[in-house]
Amino acid sequence: MLRRLSTPRKNLISAAPTSGLCLALASIGSFSVTNIVSKSWDMLRLITRGGPALCNVAVTNACNAACDFCNFARGKVGAANLRWIDAGQFARSLNILRKRDIRYISFFGGEPLLHSRLADMIAMVVERDMGPALITNGWLLASQVEKLAAAGLKTILD
Repeated sequence: MLRRLSTPRKNLISAAPTSGLCLALASIGSFSVTNIVSKSWDMLRLITRGGPALCNVAVTNACNAACDFCNFARGKVGAANLRWIDAGQFARSLNILRKRDIRYISFFGGEPLLHSRLADMIAMVVERDMGPALITNGWLLASQVEKLAAAGLKTILD
């Protein structure tokens, strides 16, 4: 299921071109027409080169679910073999990914909500003008959704 987190709209900028079409843009924080044009131009440039690109990041191999079909299910990975991505290293890798035209980062796992610094990593993605998404089983979502939204997460797949 695909969910989009909504952000409250602060202002509405309307323009009615002579063609009869109406353009309405939400103004949220640093959101602006200039920003839209810049992002659109970036996307057009990337499309001509085969992008925009997505990088899937497994933040952990730990999981709280016991799905039979999954290799990361609770109990299938021994405690000595559990791994967690280093948030400091992740920040450095994002700079490289951005230079290589990656514009979207999808967090998954195991269960990414088990990572204590997931909100920090989402904020790092947003700071670099990249789009974060989260793939989760949803069990821990209710307790973390406000923190994730505040970090800039807008797309959740569960």
